[in-house]
Amino acid sequence: MDLGLEGKVALVTGSFRGTGAGIATVLADEGATVLVHGLEPGQADGTLRAIAEAHGRGHAVVGDLRTEHGTAALVADVRNAVDRVDILINNYGVAEGSDWESSDTETWHGSYDTNVVSAVRITQAFLPTCGRLAGAGWCSSPPSVPRDRAIAFPSTTQPRVRSRRSR
Repeated sequence: MDLGLEGKVALVTGSFRGTGAGIATVLADEGATVLVHGLEPGQADGTLRAIAEAHGRGHAVVGDLRTEHGTAALVADVRNAVDRVDILINNYGVAEGSDWESSDTETWHGSYDTNVVSAVRITQAFLPTCGRLAGAGWCSSPPSVPRDRAIAFPSTTQPRVRSRRSR
């Protein structure tokens, strides 16, 4: 499939493993230069190898989105690697085993900070260069990607391409 991503730059948070690695690989296969995010140096190496083996383009970027300082480090790393971010995929998050009876307020706040506030931080940092968001929990599409080809990544489903008919 051709999503028209040749020459675009995509940042996929949490792309050092799992779903994020898969998203990063697909974006690279579609021609985007992908910023592969890890919380620590070296975490992105496996995903970068897979991208390179498929003749894609990628860069490792590092920063702990759970803190203001770590987010600032990630933003600086991104800006050192590329001149812009066209697409932002807020993939980073954790699913920690807890339940209503045993989880205290501190646990809930920790999960919220990790899974929601981290996305707010990075979105605020790159929104001016990414274009407008397609919706909460969705990938932002740059203005140069036609609306009928906007890429949507709802957090509860597999990646899909939105068409005019789906609106």
